[in-house]
Amino acid sequence: MRTRSTKMVDMPAKTCVVCGIGLAEQHGRARPYVYCSISCRRLAENRVRRLSRTLERIDDELLVLDRQINGHDFRGSEVGRQQLIKKAEYLRTQRDDAERELVRYDSPDAEVSA
Repeated sequence: MRTRSTKMVDMPAKTCVVCGIGLAEQHGRARPYVYCSISCRRLAENRVRRLSRTLERIDDELLVLDRQINGHDFRGSEVGRQQLIKKAEYLRTQRDDAERELVRYDSPDAEVSA
């Protein structure tokens, strides 16, 4: 005889990942609600697409910058090199922020600090 899982008992009240509105209580074994409406689900899908494109762009820029900084054919001054390093650090920070926001939509149950 199977017993019901009590995993959901200790979890806090669920809210929509996008707007924060409380979600309807679920009964049974259905997949847990994540969004309160189709429009919130679509907003999240669009944000995920935008964040994915942003991450791709940042990764491409970082690849070019790393080649310029570490390349043997760097012809600029040390000041120019330091500017490239600062730009790369800024892009890494932007990438980390975008990845944190993306995790919010990939795994809504994960705690995300704003």
